[in-house]
Amino acid sequence: RVPGLIKDKIAALPALLDKLVDKYKKSEVKDVYSANLICLIFSILAPPPRTDEDLFESIDLSSSNSVGVPSFSSDQFTSLLKSSSEKLRKGNKDFWEMYDKSLPVLNDILSKDEGQLAKMKFLFDYPELISFRARFNHFRKKMKSRIDTKHLLSIDVHRSSVLIDSFDKLSRKTPSEWLQKLSVKFKGERGADSGGLTKEWFTLLSQELFNTNNALYKSSENKRFLPNSTSYINSEHIDYFKFSGKFIARALIEGQCSN
Repeated sequence: RVPGLIKDKIAALPALLDKLVDKYKKSEVKDVYSANLICLIFSILAPPPRTDEDLFESIDLSSSNSVGVPSFSSDQFTSLLKSSSEKLRKGNKDFWEMYDKSLPVLNDILSKDEGQLAKMKFLFDYPELISFRARFNHFRKKMKSRIDTKHLLSIDVHRSSVLIDSFDKLSRKTPSEWLQKLSVKFKGERGADSGGLTKEWFTLLSQELFNTNNALYKSSENKRFLPNSTSYINSEHIDYFKFSGKFIARALIEGQCSN
C-alpha cells in the first residue's frame, strides 16, 4: 500500500512542478521556498544516472586556458545551464522536455544563488548541461574548506632553480601536507609571505613545469600541453609528472591563476 501511495504522489509531481514554475515566472519577488521546491522536484523526477562510456565526451573545457582561475565570457554569466541534447531526450522525452521548458527559471534561480546547484543533484550526472563557470565555482566552494589553515607548509626556493627546489621540497609530501596553508620564501630575498610570494611561486613554477626546454611537456597547435615523448632523458620524469599533477591540483584548490 505504501509504495502505491508514493507512486501516486510522484505521478502528481510534474503537474505541481509546472504550477510552481509558472508561479515563479509571474512573480516579481522570487521566493526562496518555491526555488527550493523546484530544485527538489527536479531531483526526484530525474532519470537514473548514466552508465554509458561517453558520459563526459560533450563537456566543454575550453573556457580555461591556464592553471587556476579561468576567465569567462558574458554568455557564461547569463546562462549557467544548457538545454538537453537530442540523445538525452530520446532516453526520457517527458523529463527533458520539462527541463528545457523550465530552463529559463532554473537559470534565474542559479543566477541569484549558485549554491542552489547542490540541490539539483541530478545535474551532476549530466555535467555537459552545466556551464564551465558553474562547475568551476561549485568546485571552488567545495574545495575551499579543504585547506588546512592550522598547519603551515613552508617552501624555501631559489628563483633560478624554482622547479628543482620545489620538486625536492614537495615531491615526497603526503596529500594532507599538500593541503596545508602555504608559506613561500625565495632564498636570498627579504620579505614575509602575505600571499603575494605564494602567488608568484605558483606562476614561476607553472612556467618552468611547462617550459618545453625542460622536456616534460610539449605545446600542441591549439596551445595545450601534452607529455613530451622525450621526457625520459630525465631519469625522474615519472616523479616529475606526478609532482606536476599534485601542483596543478593544489593551484585549482587554492584558486591560483598560473598562466
